[in-house]
Amino acid sequence: MNFKATAFACVLLVTGFRPAEARTVAQTETFQTIVTLTDTTVASQPVPVQRPLGVSALMAEIEMEQVDLGDSIVARAMKHLGARYRYGHTGPKTFDCSGFTSYVFGLEDIKLSRTSRSQFQEGSVVKRIADLQAGDLVFFGGRRSSRSVGHVGIVTEVNPENNTFKFVHASNSGVKVDESTSSYYKRRYIGARRVLKTNNE
Repeated sequence: MNFKATAFACVLLVTGFRPAEARTVAQTETFQTIVTLTDTTVASQPVPVQRPLGVSALMAEIEMEQVDLGDSIVARAMKHLGARYRYGHTGPKTFDCSGFTSYVFGLEDIKLSRTSRSQFQEGSVVKRIADLQAGDLVFFGGRRSSRSVGHVGIVTEVNPENNTFKFVHASNSGVKVDESTSSYYKRRYIGARRVLKTNNE
């Protein structure tokens, strides 16, 4: 039993469980004194203060939110496995590569530009493959030129030890998952961008 509950139990004992109109003057004064002491004591109890997060803790929290959002994006993308490829299409049944990424991110209220080249200018650069996260965008050279951006996908898994990753994308054969170790994509890999944002950004 806490202090306030104990104090009111004492009040009931002192007043003999009598209603206010049946108490003696002395009992009334005692009742008022106990109530005053109780309120004063409870009010003086220290209230825990929630300290603001330090910079490192805040950054860790933001990164966790980004990871959760990345997993959500991947889950949405994977629901479209097998969808057919159609140049210029943005879903929900047929896609081209950038139409697929813009559609999936749009489901999380993240607006991407329409082409793979313009998407390569969005967000922030992820320089090392080991630093990739689920939901990051990965870019590859096109069929005509392996040096200029012509294709984009969404990271699903990362193996930082081997510097490899898997990604889901709208390929010419439809929406599927491929690996960075594939000879075709390995020699065409150009870079990655992180466009995920927290709700506070």
